Amino acid sequence: EVLGRGFGCVPLGLADSRGTWGALRSQTASAMRRVIGRYKDFALIGTPSGLLNAIAQWLPLPLIAAQFGAVSAGHFALGLRVLQAPAVLVGMSIADAFHARLAILARERPAQLTRFFLQASMLLVTLGLLPAAVVIVLGDSGFTWIFGAKWSGAGVLAIALLPWATAQLVVSPLSRAVYVLGGQRAKLVYDVSAVCLVLLCALAAKRNDLSVRQAVLLLSLGQVVAYAIYYLVLWRIVQRATGLQPRA
Repeated sequence: EVLGRGFGCVPLGLADSRGTWGALRSQTASAMRRVIGRYKDFALIGTPSGLLNAIAQWLPLPLIAAQFGAVSAGHFALGLRVLQAPAVLVGMSIADAFHARLAILARERPAQLTRFFLQASMLLVTLGLLPAAVVIVLGDSGFTWIFGAKWSGAGVLAIALLPWATAQLVVSPLSRAVYVLGGQRAKLVYDVSAVCLVLLCALAAKRNDLSVRQAVLLLSLGQVVAYAIYYLVLWRIVQRATGLQPRA
């Protein structure tokens, strides 16, 4: 990963090396300190925020394995990976386009940020319904046909995971607003709530002796709540950028 990104940066640096080094030499130490102070949240807040986000995404798998065994964990992992494929293939492309457009509006026409955010939300909701409909129609028979009879259980869990995957497809591309509009501190609210909801749902499933399907559905609904919180956080960040809300 490091080598790949490094090799990718070399041509960019060589393309305008004189301009780049000239710009760096023209910067004073005080100017550099101001820039670092302005963007310090990317490191100080973004690092623990990213760690919590990763924990919330991957913690359910070992919890399922510990409570229901490796087979159920395998079904869970496959079902979730299949459902998250649209978020990777389609959501990332939309996220890149959303990021670029949002940056332009934030710099040139901040009054249009709210409208653009709502339009992107409606588009993502529409796109999220399409893979959900396919999974509902195919169900476990679709997983059996594609992956084999041993993986039919993944189809059952995939239906329970649909709310989580749909919410992720809708909200994840919109999360670029955090980086464009500077909302790292507000994002911590979502990160903490997501981890807490995973733990609470797992504990509730164990205490109430739920089946694996019921436990996965509970986890899925818990993540929907977390993404709903995240959406409200993003909405507040956008509103603040348009000047409709004061900074905290």
